[in-house]
Amino acid sequence: MNSLLRLSGISSLILLCACTGGGGDSSDTISADDADPVTVTLPIAYVKRPLPSTPPNIKNPTAFNPGAELIVRNPSGFNGEEIELNSKIRAIVAAELSVNSNSLRIDIKDLETSYNGKTLLFAARVVPSPIATNLEFTTWNLWQYDFDSEQVSYVMASPLLRNEGMEYGSAQDTAPHFLTDDRIVFSSTRQFIEQSNQLDEGRGQIYSTFRQGLAAGEEEPSSVLHIFDPDDLADPITQISFNRSHDLDPVVRSSGEIVYSKWISTPGNDQISLFRVNPSGRHTSLLYGYHSGDSGSPGTQIEYSQARELADGRLAAIIKVADSPTLGGNLVVIDEENFVDNNIGVWPQLNRSGQAQSTLTGLNVRTDTLRSTGGQFAAFYPLDDDEQRLLVSWSPCRVMVGSTPTPCNVVPQSSGEVLAPPLYGVWLYNPNNDTQQPVVLGEEGYYIAEIVAGVERPYPSIAAELGEVNSDLATDNQALLVIDSVYDLDGLDISPAGIANHATPGSADFLNRPVRYMRFTKPIQDTFEDILDPPNYALGVNSNQPMREILGYATVEPDGSVAVAIPAHTNFTFNFLDQNGHKTSTPRHNYWLYAAPGEVIHCSGCHDAASTVPHGRSDSRVDSSNPGASNLGSHLGYPVTNPSLYANAEGQTMAQIYLQHNPPRQLTLNPGYIDVWSDTSLVAAETAIDYSYPADWSDEDSLPAGTDNIPAGKSMVLKNLDEDKPSRIVINYEDHIQPIWERDRVDALSNTVTCTGCHKEASGVIPPGQLDLTGVPSDLNPTEHMRSYHELFRTDIKHALDGPGGNVVNRTRTCVVDVLDADGNVIGTTNQTVNITIGGNLSAAGASNSSRFWGCFNAGVCGRNNIAEPALPANCVEDQDPSLSAPTSGTYDHTGLLSNAELRLLSEWLDIGAQYYNNPFDPRIVP
Repeated sequence: MNSLLRLSGISSLILLCACTGGGGDSSDTISADDADPVTVTLPIAYVKRPLPSTPPNIKNPTAFNPGAELIVRNPSGFNGEEIELNSKIRAIVAAELSVNSNSLRIDIKDLETSYNGKTLLFAARVVPSPIATNLEFTTWNLWQYDFDSEQVSYVMASPLLRNEGMEYGSAQDTAPHFLTDDRIVFSSTRQFIEQSNQLDEGRGQIYSTFRQGLAAGEEEPSSVLHIFDPDDLADPITQISFNRSHDLDPVVRSSGEIVYSKWISTPGNDQISLFRVNPSGRHTSLLYGYHSGDSGSPGTQIEYSQARELADGRLAAIIKVADSPTLGGNLVVIDEENFVDNNIGVWPQLNRSGQAQSTLTGLNVRTDTLRSTGGQFAAFYPLDDDEQRLLVSWSPCRVMVGSTPTPCNVVPQSSGEVLAPPLYGVWLYNPNNDTQQPVVLGEEGYYIAEIVAGVERPYPSIAAELGEVNSDLATDNQALLVIDSVYDLDGLDISPAGIANHATPGSADFLNRPVRYMRFTKPIQDTFEDILDPPNYALGVNSNQPMREILGYATVEPDGSVAVAIPAHTNFTFNFLDQNGHKTSTPRHNYWLYAAPGEVIHCSGCHDAASTVPHGRSDSRVDSSNPGASNLGSHLGYPVTNPSLYANAEGQTMAQIYLQHNPPRQLTLNPGYIDVWSDTSLVAAETAIDYSYPADWSDEDSLPAGTDNIPAGKSMVLKNLDEDKPSRIVINYEDHIQPIWERDRVDALSNTVTCTGCHKEASGVIPPGQLDLTGVPSDLNPTEHMRSYHELFRTDIKHALDGPGGNVVNRTRTCVVDVLDADGNVIGTTNQTVNITIGGNLSAAGASNSSRFWGCFNAGVCGRNNIAEPALPANCVEDQDPSLSAPTSGTYDHTGLLSNAELRLLSEWLDIGAQYYNNPFDPRIVP
C-alpha cells in the first residue's frame, strides 16, 4: 500500500518512550506545539469537545453533553479544507422541526467508517433550546456522511422509525458499525423483542427494560445490540442481545463476529468486560476481562471500552475508569486467544505464564489521577496499512506549575502536585519504531474525544455458526440449555456421594440425591417512573428482590445433568430445588441469561462467583467432572438403568442419552418426577412425585388471556396474548398466600379448621406462637400490607396479657439505668422501658432459610425464629407476668394440615423473593 502521509512543513518524529519517576524524568513526550502536524492523504473525522466540568460516564450512553463538533478533513474534497458537519446537521433538523438552526444544541459521538472507506457513521442528538424543556422530546439518532459527495443524512430516513417509542424511553440509538453487508449493528434502547414480549404477555403498554441510573433517583433505559437492515422494509430492526444494563461499542472483527463491551450490574458485581456474539444473535459469550477490573493502576476499577481489531488481527482496547477525570486511559493489546483474564489462561492452561494485556505503545500509562508519564489515550483507530499504524487521541503528561501547564519531563515529581488539564490531540503512531507524529494539535480547553479514518479495509467474513443449532426448536422460538451436571463446580464433583453413585438406581445415594428440579424465572421489567412507578412496599420485605415470574420447572437427571427447551429471546435465571421443591443452599444465579432461537447453550456445571476459573466463555469450558456413560458389556450406558436408554458414546450424560431417544424435555408449570431410569427388572422404580396445583387453583380457562390482576382465590397461572408463548406463574401475597391461611381444612380429629381460627389475636387471647395470620391491615403499615405478612417476616414486640383474661399489651421490662454527666460521672438514675422482641417465621432469602416454619409441618422445631428469651438483668423488673405471654415455639404439630401443593406454593414464593406483588400493573398499586 502506498504511503498514507504527505509531510507538511518541518516534521518532527516524537519518540513515544516511557519516562522515569522522580526528578529524573527524561520523557520525549513533548508538547504538540513543538512540531508541525502532518497531512493525512485520506479522509479523517474527529469529535472535538470542550473540557467538561463533570467527566462523562461510559455507563450512561444516552447522556446529552452538548458542545461536540464533528470535523472532517478530506484531502480529496473541495480544496482539501476542514469541513464542520454540525451546520449541515443543524440545517436538516431545523427544517424538520421548523425551528431556527441557531437554537439547536448538538452532541455527537461513536464515529465509524465503512469498509470501502467512503461512508462515515455516527450518532447525534439534536435538542432545541431550552434543553431542559426539550431534551425528553429528542433521541439519539444514527447519521451518515458521504466523503465523496460531502452530504450528511439520517441512516433511517423515516422519522417514525427512528423515533419510534420515544415516549417510553425507546429509540435512543448509538454506536453504529457496519456488518459485512449493508446492515448496521448498533446499541439501542428500542428492545424490539423485549417490548414485543411485554405486549404478548398482556402488559398494559409498551415499556423497556430499565436499570436504575448512576446516581440516587436517576434512571435510564438499558441499551442493547440491534441490527438495522435497510433492505428489510417489513422488519428493519432486530434485537440481538439482552441485558439488564448496557451493551456498548460493538465492532465487527475480521471473523464476522461482533465484539462489544457488556456492563453487568448485579449484587456484588459491577463491571464492563468484553463479550462477543454473532450477527444472528447466537453464541453470546464472555470473551475477556470479567475478573480483570484491577488490571489498571492500583486502586482503580477499569472498564474495557472501544475494542477494535488491529491490522495483524490482535484485539486492542482502551482501559479506563468509567468516569475518568482525565478523560482517558491506557491503550492495550489483548491476547484473548490464550487468556480469558489478564492473569488467567483459557482452559486448560489456567496458569500459563505471562499476561494477556500489554500497553500497545510501551508507554508507562496510568489509569488514575496521578502523574502518568506516558500520557493517556482517549481514542484510537487502526489504519490497516502495511506499517500497521494507528491514529490516536493522546494527551501528554503535564502538571501545573503555578498557573502554567508544564510538561512532566521538565518538572521533578512531588507529592501533592496538580495535574494540568488534558491536551488531547490527534497523533499518528507507528508501532514498528515507536514514533508518533501530530495530525491535529491539541487545543487548551478542548479535547479530541474520537478519531476515525476513511481507509479501505477488507470486508469481514461471514460469522461461523459455531456449535449445534436445533432448527426444530428455532421454529418454535425455543433454545436448548444443556448442563453436564449441576453437581459440577468449576470442574470438581461436589455432590455428597459422587456423581456416579447418585446416578445408580436402587441405591441409597440415588434416592437421596440433593437436586431434583430447576426452577426458571424471568424478571418483570422496570420503566420510567412517570409511566409506571410501583411503590417499594409492592416488593415486600426485601426491595432488593425484583418482581419475578416463574417460567416453569425442569427435571434434573440423576447424574445432575440437564437438557431442557427454554424460551428464546427471554431473560431468565434459575435455581436448583430439592425433592421438596425448596431452593437448595446454592446462591441464586444473579446473572440473567438469554438465548437465540435454536441456540444450544452448553455448560459443564456451576461456578463459584469468587473463583477466577473461566466460566461463560464458549471456547474455554472447564472439563466436566461427570464421568458419564461407560461400557457395561452389553451396551454403553449407566449401571442398573433401563437398557432402552443406552448411550451412543462413552462419557455421555443422562440428559444427552435421554435427548437422543426423546424430544427435549419442556418446562412445565408443575414440578414433578417420574422415574424413567431404573431397570425395573433389577430394582423397584422410585416413587413418583407430583406437586401440581389443584384444578381450582390453576384452571387457565378461569382467566381471560392476558389478565394481569388475578382475583383472590383464582389461578396463579397467566396466559399470554400470543397463544404460542408458554404460560407462566405469578404470585401475589394477598391473592395466593393469604387464602392458604383462610382456607377450610380438616385436622387429625376430623375437625374443620382454618389457620386464622387459631392464629388470630383477640381480646384476652394471644395467638399460638404469637403469630397472627389474619388479613386485617398491618399494625406497622396499615395502608400497605396485611398483618399476617408482617407477622411472618418482621421482627415484632412480644405480647403478654396485662392480667388474667386481660388486654393484650407489649411485653416490656423496666430497667434502672445510670444518668451520666458530660464527664461520665454518675449523677443519678432513671427508669428505661425495654421491649422484648421476637423474629419472623419466614425469610425472603428462600424456603431453606425458613426452617422453623417448615418445622411445623415435618415434626421439626416449630415457631418464631428467635425463640430464646433474654435473661432478666439484675437492674430490670418484668412489667407483665411472663406466664401470661404465649410461647413462641413448640406449640403444635401441623404435619399434614397444609397440602403438598400449598407447601409448594409457599416455597416457590419464598424462593423468588417473597414479594407482596409480582405484577407492576396491579390496579391496587398503580396510582
